[in-house]
Amino acid sequence: MSHRMSYYGAVGNGETAALISPVLSVDWLPVPRIDAFPLFARALDPVRGGALTLDAGKPLVPIRQAYVPHTNVLVTEARAGDLSLTVTDFMPWGRRLLIREGRITNTGGTEAVQPVKLAAVPTQTRARTYMVEQDDHRVAISGVDGHLVAELIGAPQRLAPGETATFRVVVAYGPTAEEAARQREAAAACSQEQEVAFWERWLRPARPLVTDNGEWREAYTRSLLVLKLLCLDNGAMIAAPTASFPAVPGGHDNWDYRYLWLRDGYLTSLTLDICGLHDEPRRFYELAFRLQDDSGEWRQ
Repeated sequence: MSHRMSYYGAVGNGETAALISPVLSVDWLPVPRIDAFPLFARALDPVRGGALTLDAGKPLVPIRQAYVPHTNVLVTEARAGDLSLTVTDFMPWGRRLLIREGRITNTGGTEAVQPVKLAAVPTQTRARTYMVEQDDHRVAISGVDGHLVAELIGAPQRLAPGETATFRVVVAYGPTAEEAARQREAAAACSQEQEVAFWERWLRPARPLVTDNGEWREAYTRSLLVLKLLCLDNGAMIAAPTASFPAVPGGHDNWDYRYLWLRDGYLTSLTLDICGLHDEPRRFYELAFRLQDDSGEWRQ
């Protein structure tokens, strides 16, 4: 499996964001907040970064990655030998959860035994130490930065030729083990349909782009959805969900893009306001004024 990916799909929940690779691994996830240390960071460092992965017995080959139209619900397709996998990822807004709904099909002529397993390796660094407990269906990671529990639910033990089965991976996290457990319990009430409806509802007030060019309309809609992923519930607008990624691969210019830049936040707010989406700009302006001293200077 190659860890050098040229693109990722992003999902988020108003507090943090995850990057999903075309081979179904979670390669970036700071918990519990976007400005926290990344628990998985293989997108930044393929050797020591760590990832949450789905093991199908053979190297996964990417096929396609795309969003459900008008949403930030991500669908990734890949193959592992005779096994075909489709995984839908979403982070319920306001919940400390990443939910992965999967479908696996055996296209070969022999039975597949335990066709999908769950595995995780957290970021390896001398500055952070994590305790990891895992088997084929459950992973628990704990450290000073937070706690995470991932469970593979409903995975088939055997898959006959031509058979299709579904499974679900629930990733719950929090600053404490108790909070992660509460979020895990809340996952039962979260569904892909609810998340699709959330994004469609959020996008509905946006002014339509007046053009007959379908590609431009898609780019316009996708841009608005990406900007929403960069808007945190506390009003902040981050420049990017990643941190310290070099501007040029192998280069030395890297910045911590996770933090709020007033210029970037203002331009994002202006864009959303022009497009008819006013709630996020209003929260950003309120936050910006709270950051300003009576003298007019901005606090860092």
